Amino acid sequence: MEVNSRKKKLISFNKIPKLFIFLILTYSFFRGTAISGFSMFSGLGMIDHFFSVCRYIGIALMLVRGAYYLLLGLKKGKVNVSIYLILLSLLLLLTTYSTWKSGVDMEQCISFVVNIAVAAFYFHWIILSKDTEELELFTISLNILQFVNLFTIILFYGGMEYANSSTVMGSVGDVYFLGYDNGLISFVLPTIVLNYYLLQIRGKNIYKLFNLICILQVVITLSVTGIIGLFLILVLMKSRNLYKMLSGKKAIVVSGILFIGLISMQLQKLFSILLNAYNIGLTLGGRTVIWGWALEYIKESPLIGYGYNIERAKTVFFWRIGVSGAHNQILDVLLHSGIVGLFLFLVIVAVPLGRLGKIYRHEHMKYQKLLIISISVYLVIMMVESYSAYSSYPLLFVLLEFAWDMKRRMSQNASIIIKA
Repeated sequence: MEVNSRKKKLISFNKIPKLFIFLILTYSFFRGTAISGFSMFSGLGMIDHFFSVCRYIGIALMLVRGAYYLLLGLKKGKVNVSIYLILLSLLLLLTTYSTWKSGVDMEQCISFVVNIAVAAFYFHWIILSKDTEELELFTISLNILQFVNLFTIILFYGGMEYANSSTVMGSVGDVYFLGYDNGLISFVLPTIVLNYYLLQIRGKNIYKLFNLICILQVVITLSVTGIIGLFLILVLMKSRNLYKMLSGKKAIVVSGILFIGLISMQLQKLFSILLNAYNIGLTLGGRTVIWGWALEYIKESPLIGYGYNIERAKTVFFWRIGVSGAHNQILDVLLHSGIVGLFLFLVIVAVPLGRLGKIYRHEHMKYQKLLIISISVYLVIMMVESYSAYSSYPLLFVLLEFAWDMKRRMSQNASIIIKA
């Protein structure tokens, strides 16, 4: 169906103030390194405080909106209950309880849990609103942040100088406006999916440019994890056979095999020549050593884990090199919420992948396939990265919410979707 030219305009002039508000709130929740954390901006601590205040305002707005939808549902005699949000809430509550039980400071855990909850619940309400305006404003805000990040990558290639060069990130470099280069893929993947979705339902070619900007960030930084992720997406989108073999629920099995193979060192031995050629080695840049340390602590509290606390991870779990995560998302989930939490996490991922597969086989919309592949790729690259350590981690739950509610979103936009 043809979309009229006026609708192809990215955003009308009278919506710019609203976009500005969205941009501030989006950055407040998903910002990487603090602005004052860089040497050249070390005196701008007040700006970081401003965005912290904006984050609290955003939380308050979310609570107000949640109360509005609850009252509206009660008035109509039908309260919308999302199984996804119930399962996610259980996972977040378990992480909070585990943190409290371990006796550490709760501030970081609460911030971590709230950011995920806000991202998931807010995106759920965007879907309930039956309007793509807020979705577009949110997505454009994500793209603007990545355009700024691309600018910092080009201007300060190799990483911006930290105000405190003695920190781990300050010593290794590769840190930009949105954080460490290997973490960019967790910001890029959800944005690419949302861009592609809006391209298909709105026909605005600017979203193609936005996706190019997303991809350029990863390529220019030469992030091995990010480049592998983008390569897998390209291959799975183009190859029907590989898509059937490696994506959807099968991606969970593939990730499980990778997890066992990497932990046991068997996969590294198979590819030892290639790893050594790229100076990565059998330890995958020291990751296997960190995994060993993580496993030591997981064995002590396997059922519900230790909870979430970055400072403890730096000073107790992985104090030897100062990293704040286990460099493997499965191990991170086990550390945060144990076997129970990992079960909830896998259910949250597996159910929408199964649903999406059925929907795609019926509808054959390319953005559905891209969503399936992106979640599948997340699972694969999570084997060598701890994405819960990055500020963009809540965006994974935006993707999952999008996947869980795909059927509802499809019916709302059935009259304007452009088939590829």
